[in-house]
Amino acid sequence: MPTVAASASTSTANSARAPGGRSWESTIASSRGDWTAFVSVSGRLQTTNTAGYRYGSSLLWSVQSQYFADPSLALVLGIDGRYAAPDQQSGQSVDSTGGALLALAPGFYWNMFGNAWLSARMQWPVYTPVWGAEHRARPRRGHTGSSAFERNVSLLRLGSGTIVAIEGW
Repeated sequence: MPTVAASASTSTANSARAPGGRSWESTIASSRGDWTAFVSVSGRLQTTNTAGYRYGSSLLWSVQSQYFADPSLALVLGIDGRYAAPDQQSGQSVDSTGGALLALAPGFYWNMFGNAWLSARMQWPVYTPVWGAEHRARPRRGHTGSSAFERNVSLLRLGSGTIVAIEGW
């Protein structure tokens, strides 16, 4: 777990890596034949750091469907969302922080060999209001673990329809 020194010189960006928040998650999945669907919801409750800065608490969710075109290829279509409260500095809201994201999330999973799967997803933002100045969002490409804004849950089919969830940020 990364940590940073608790000093007055600690930058706000570096303090994002320090411990100081709580999180929770819930995932529900279902499979029928060649189709798999799941819903995932997670949240983060942030606390104030030593510099008096608190990142906005957030709620992230994803609804996805996967179709196994053949045993080694799954096509994915999903909708991802994120809502974040504005950040706080010494009890005051920080401009142009927080907001919402609603994105279409197509992708695929390819079984390269054995139990080794390669996955790729893209988030195509369709709704991106920001609290404060507006910023135009661009499509995001990614893989499991590529971005703090991107929640990935890979569902793998093993043997006779057994589903295994592998989660990552």
